[in-house]
Amino acid sequence: FGTLANGGVRMEPRIVKSVAETQYPIRASGQVLKRETCETLLECMTQVFESDRGTGKSLQIPGYELGGKTGTAQKINPKTGTVEGGGYVSSFVGFVPARLPKAVILVMVDDPKVKYYGAEVAGPVFVELAKKTIERLHIPKTASQVAKTPVVGLALPGTEPIQVPPNRSKPIVNVSAKRIGSKKTNSASSNSKTVASEPKPEKAGGQ
Repeated sequence: FGTLANGGVRMEPRIVKSVAETQYPIRASGQVLKRETCETLLECMTQVFESDRGTGKSLQIPGYELGGKTGTAQKINPKTGTVEGGGYVSSFVGFVPARLPKAVILVMVDDPKVKYYGAEVAGPVFVELAKKTIERLHIPKTASQVAKTPVVGLALPGTEPIQVPPNRSKPIVNVSAKRIGSKKTNSASSNSKTVASEPKPEKAGGQ
């Protein structure tokens, strides 16, 4: 999702910012997605908040255009080898703001009780983190001209120059992740024991 936020440019993972006087700057490893593809996906992700049918409609922050994706994954029950009774992993990932994002926030809730849809469980946590991010990074409210700015990546060899408004010099985003729950469960994209799907509602008593 950080790559999408950067207009298709993948950033090298970085854990340590600096050691004593030695700085470890953020580096781009290359353009891995077309900017046009990222723009299309971002438009879909903004509709998660703005569309009447969007699963994140109730998670809007007044004055800010956000982009996000809910996730509800069923886990394998180790006793039966099926998803029946295996529990869920609820997640919500989003950009703050949607255009030229300053941060990507991921919230994952392992084995939630009663409710399990990502928008209901992880969504409210995302909103709280997004508000704190806006406050800490002094992100201004979305202006109409900024809202129409295409998603762009970094200027790399062999790519076209990026388009960055005068008041925004770095389209590089920060990535923040938060996991809630005692069990360690990888996301659906990296764990073969997690089946990514939107399950049909079940009775709360079984969860």
